[in-house]
Amino acid sequence: MTAAPILSLADVCTSHPLPFSVNWPGWQQWLSVQLDPHWRPEEWNAQQWLFTGDFANPRTTVWKCLTPACPSGLYGRRSRCGPCKRDHHASGQTWDEFDASFVPERGQRHGDDPEDCAVTRDGQRCGRTALSNGVCLTHLQLWRGIYRPKGWDSAMDWGRQGGATPFPVPPSCSVGACDNKALHERTPLCIFHLRRWKKASGLGNTATREMLAWSATQPPFLSSHRFSLIELPPLLRLEIAYALQHRDELGHNLDPRSVRQIVAGLVIRDTSLVLRDDHLDGLYEKQLSPHAVFRQLAWSVRRGSSLSPATTRGQTTPSTCGRRG
Repeated sequence: MTAAPILSLADVCTSHPLPFSVNWPGWQQWLSVQLDPHWRPEEWNAQQWLFTGDFANPRTTVWKCLTPACPSGLYGRRSRCGPCKRDHHASGQTWDEFDASFVPERGQRHGDDPEDCAVTRDGQRCGRTALSNGVCLTHLQLWRGIYRPKGWDSAMDWGRQGGATPFPVPPSCSVGACDNKALHERTPLCIFHLRRWKKASGLGNTATREMLAWSATQPPFLSSHRFSLIELPPLLRLEIAYALQHRDELGHNLDPRSVRQIVAGLVIRDTSLVLRDDHLDGLYEKQLSPHAVFRQLAWSVRRGSSLSPATTRGQTTPSTCGRRG
């Protein structure tokens, strides 16, 4: 995936005059060339701007929950995640018994789809994801409108008794790297992303064109060992990727949680780390690890700008914030 081009100075908000001149399209091109396409190949998906930490990589600061069937990542060695601790306590089992038998419920912890719809007929099960009461949206509406008034109190029992025709498996969610299924053929988002879409847009299930445009800049569910740069403005996306790779060359471990926190603070900002914006530093001053990592990333970007022919010292760049039409 390539970043959208920076067309002019006005595309980057400079809050105060700069003691140097930046050719922004040239700076973006320079960053694109510098990125290593083979960086951390087992962890970095360059096409989706998605990092998924490898628990076995000593350079990645995340460790797997000790429960064998649990995929959760933790920030401390030899520990258990909170949900596993709660489930173990509720089970009344020893840890050995728990480890031998426990399987986390699908969809309850990790943004995954819940179980498939319970509607089954002639051995064929509905391929859509269960939304409520164990059945998909369409079968839920059918059960509520017709069959519950006729005495079927359980949608799952009704579905398992062949109460309706199963649907085929819908396409995958349109969000890149999301492993969930779309709600159905007419709605391109999974249940998790559909909820996020409604919250972000205020629109419903039928705005397909808008959904597809929105999904192109959305990450999949980000568990503890993941981060994504895809929501960042195009220039910041390149700068952070470049700085992370440079930080790796210096021998620092990579902490996915800190990067997620940094991205959350930058996602709505049309700026550049070249600009030495003190306000950005202040975003993380109460978070020790993100603050330290951000300062290192910003240093790497500013060092890169001094090496790039797109930056000219001795020329002044005026402030541009507030000039957009």
